[in-house]
Amino acid sequence: MIHTALEYIKNILNERFNNKQSSKDLVDLSNIFNMDGSLAKKTDDKIVFFLLGLNEERVLKNTQNRTIAAGQSSLTKKQAPLYLNFQIMFCANFSEGNYVEGLNYLSNIIRFFHTYPKINPPAQKGKEDSIGKLTFELCNLDYSELSNVWSAVGGKLMPSLIYKVGMLVFEDTGRTGETPSIQSTESIL
Repeated sequence: MIHTALEYIKNILNERFNNKQSSKDLVDLSNIFNMDGSLAKKTDDKIVFFLLGLNEERVLKNTQNRTIAAGQSSLTKKQAPLYLNFQIMFCANFSEGNYVEGLNYLSNIIRFFHTYPKINPPAQKGKEDSIGKLTFELCNLDYSELSNVWSAVGGKLMPSLIYKVGMLVFEDTGRTGETPSIQSTESIL
C-alpha cells in the first residue's frame, strides 16, 4: 500500500510537469544516495523523492473492532484498522548549471500541493492495497532539524521539501472471532 501511494504521487507530479514544462519524467521515486554514500546515478537533474518516515495516527486508534451484520445474532470481531501518516522528502538534484531549474520545480511542487492539498486517487477494484484520500501538509523544520535529517539520509544539504502525507488505512479483511450479542436486558429473579 505504501508503494502504491508513492507511485501514485510520482505519476501525478510527472503528469503535471509533462503537461507544463517537459516531455520527460522529472520526478523520480528513489533513494537519492546509494548504500555506499555515493549519489545514485539515475537521479541526476531530477526531483527525487523518497519515504522519510511513518507514524501511527493515534487519534483514530480507539475505533471499534466489532460489527454486527443485519439479521445476525452475533458480533463479528476483527482487528481495528491501523492509520498511518508518512513523510516524504523531495530533493532538487540538479547539476550546477541547472540549479535554478531545480528550484523552479520545487516551487511547482509547492504550488501543486497548495492547490490540491487533498487528492482522491481513483478506486482500484479488487486490489487489496488500494489507497484512499491523501492529504498533504508542508513540514517546517529549523536548521538543526534539517541538518539531522540530512545526516540521517547520508548526504550533503540540497534544496528540499518535506511533506506529511495522511493517511493510509491498513484494514484487516478477515475476522478474528465471533461474540454472541445481547438479545434482551430482562433480569430473572
